[in-house]
Amino acid sequence: MSIARRVLSLILRREVEDLLCIMPENAVGLRPEDDYKSVRFDVAFKGDKERYVIELQNQKEKCLPQRMRMYQAMQTTESCITKGEGYDKLKPSIIIWITNYDPFEAGLGIYTFFTMCKEKLDLKFGEKPFFDGGLTVVLNLKGDFSAHPKELRDFVEYMNGEAEPGSELTTEINERVEKYNQDLAWCRRAMELENFLVNYAANKEYAAKMEGIEKGREETVRKLVFRMLDEHAPDDMILRFTDLKREELDKLRREAGRQATL
Repeated sequence: MSIARRVLSLILRREVEDLLCIMPENAVGLRPEDDYKSVRFDVAFKGDKERYVIELQNQKEKCLPQRMRMYQAMQTTESCITKGEGYDKLKPSIIIWITNYDPFEAGLGIYTFFTMCKEKLDLKFGEKPFFDGGLTVVLNLKGDFSAHPKELRDFVEYMNGEAEPGSELTTEINERVEKYNQDLAWCRRAMELENFLVNYAANKEYAAKMEGIEKGREETVRKLVFRMLDEHAPDDMILRFTDLKREELDKLRREAGRQATL
């Protein structure tokens, strides 16, 4: 994980501690019983004192600020403290977005976001500057890096495909990429993972579509039953026309009765 640690250090402009583990395609919130939206981190790292996520953003995102907020919240939830622990045990959460377009159109190479006090920007908590542990950094590959260190400029040029590996870091990254590209077994696993993710997204979209159709059918049947009840149609006729069960019809009859009293 030496490369990962050096890339993080380069982007954050400080030395990053040794990483304990790496979690590619880390899913957060993907539980069958959950109704809320889940997220899938491109790659997540655990350190002894901090947690990191790197996201690659290739397409323009209309709601990027809201998505950034969601990812930060989910990362914080993932590292949540247990009952009885103090809040000092909550590890800082650092999410890095690498984009191949300028999402804010301000020309900066790096955008850094964290909670600040509008009324007093240099606010301190105790003897230290206020920091709640949530940090989001956007590395805009199309931004201006003229004032940044050469090693970062080399990394950005390499990521943009504008130059051959120039620094020790980009040379090592390129060698690692070529090594894995020649590993047929690894390439096959990567393709299988990509196909799984594509199929997962397609199946999820299909399931949502079918759920919408089913809800539409249920609403149509519901309105039909209310109309037939208003016309005092016999129960056996309603059951025959709608394929409802007796208990379902009784439930709708009670609902119609409640609406009639409003």
